[in-house]
Amino acid sequence: MKLSKSSKTADRALAAKLILPSDHSRTIFTLLELLRDNAPEVRMEAIRTASKIGRSETWPLLIKQLALPVFSHLAARALKDIGEKTLPYLENAFHKSGQSDLLMEKIIQVIGSIGGTEAMELLWKKIDYPDKRIVQNTLHA
Repeated sequence: MKLSKSSKTADRALAAKLILPSDHSRTIFTLLELLRDNAPEVRMEAIRTASKIGRSETWPLLIKQLALPVFSHLAARALKDIGEKTLPYLENAFHKSGQSDLLMEKIIQVIGSIGGTEAMELLWKKIDYPDKRIVQNTLHA
C-alpha cells in the first residue's frame, strides 16, 4: 500500500481508512505500522480500522494506546467494540511487570465496559490488589 509510506499525513490516514476487513491478511502489517505512526490523525484512523477488523495482532497496540491521553478514549472504544475476545490480552497487559498505574486503571475501565461473566470474574480477582486506587476503579467498573 503506497499511501502508507507517503510523507503526507493525509495520505497515511487515508491508507489506514482504506484497509478492509476482507483484505486483512495482506494489509495487517501496514495497519500495525500505522498504529505506531507519529501523526495523531493517522494513528486515530488506524485505531478505528483496527476496531472494525478485530484482528488480535492489533490488540496489544490498542492496549498501549490506553495510556496516551490523545488516543485513550478511541482505543478504549475499539477494545470494547471488539469485545470479550480481548479480555485475555487485557488481563495479561494488566499483570505485565512495570505496568503504569494509569494503564492498569484504564484496563480495568475497559474490562468493566466490555461486561459479561468473564469480565466480572477478572474484575473480582482485582478486589484484593495492593494499590487501593486500582481497587476503587475496580469497584466503579
